[in-house]
Amino acid sequence: MDKVCRTCGNLNHLEKECKSEARCLKCGKQQHPRLDCENSCLNCGGLHPCNSELCPNVAEKTYSMNKYTLDILIGEKLIKNKDEILRIPRQTLENKVIPLDADDKNLEKLIEGCISKRLVEMDIKFNTIKEANDSNKKEIENVKKDVNNVKSELGGLKMDLSTVKDDLAGVKQDIVDVKKDIGNVKKGLDDVKQDLININYEIDLVNKKLDGNHEELKAILLGIAKSNSTNKQ
Repeated sequence: MDKVCRTCGNLNHLEKECKSEARCLKCGKQQHPRLDCENSCLNCGGLHPCNSELCPNVAEKTYSMNKYTLDILIGEKLIKNKDEILRIPRQTLENKVIPLDADDKNLEKLIEGCISKRLVEMDIKFNTIKEANDSNKKEIENVKKDVNNVKSELGGLKMDLSTVKDDLAGVKQDIVDVKKDIGNVKKGLDDVKQDLININYEIDLVNKKLDGNHEELKAILLGIAKSNSTNKQ
């Protein structure tokens, strides 16, 4: 992908959007009669063509265009920083010209490596999840069996509970009957107490009468004794 305008060499637009006059991409001049013009970047002033990857501004635009991908590569620790790919400023070996698409190819290679690594990791995760899923299925079947056993036991417990409830209802009725009997006994005891009170009262009356009769008897006996004594004389 072009990073500079092929017409004027500007970084801020492409050829189809250009409204400027044509410039030489090597020296940046609008008109020059010689074909052996010197390199002079119109974007940074460096001694290289304006569309060269040696230009730090071009390299920075490469970074901006691929920022999302580079951030992923850095986040995945496949590269330490963007300079491992862009290498700002770029260095030439033996004055060889570095192809304009060198960074793009390097980036594509890293992206392919990242994708391949991710695919391998995803395949491993998939197999792990599949194994775990199979294991979970077995555990689920065992749990279902345990649940069915528990349900059966609960059914038996419910029957036992129903029997206990019936027995408890019978016990409650027995308790009610016993309470009634106790109430009747209490009432009978109260009646007996009242009878005892009445009997004691009558006994007191009898005792009083006996005491009175005893005094009368003593008086009679004394009278008889006196009468007998008089007759003897």
